[in-house]
Amino acid sequence: ATTEIYTLSLHDALPIYTYWAAPVTGGATPTISASFSPSTDVAKILITSGAVPDFEGSPRPHDITVELLDASGAVVASRDLELKDVKDPQSFDVSAKGAATFRLTVKSVYASSGGTNVAITEVEFREAQ
Repeated sequence: ATTEIYTLSLHDALPIYTYWAAPVTGGATPTISASFSPSTDVAKILITSGAVPDFEGSPRPHDITVELLDASGAVVASRDLELKDVKDPQSFDVSAKGAATFRLTVKSVYASSGGTNVAITEVEFREAQ
């Protein structure tokens, strides 16, 4: 069982939609990060790809690297992940003890119907119980 410890919410429940987006053209390596204070143990992460409400309007992450670092900057967990091209949250075990920083790096994307910025709606962090 897990408990939600932090949600990096990149959208609203209101009709005003927000999401994180970064360029994927010109050799850019999109990266998103978050800090935990105090440090925490992260068991799972859930990632919701795409932009709301136009899922196919922006590229979505395909291959990513997720890293969790402790307060000194040492990597306590690292995973290379392949996301499915779906709107639903995708869950991944990470087992990171004492995480102070989270970093997600987009390595490749699913093509869009016209946008050039990769989009992520939400990243959620869960703690083991």
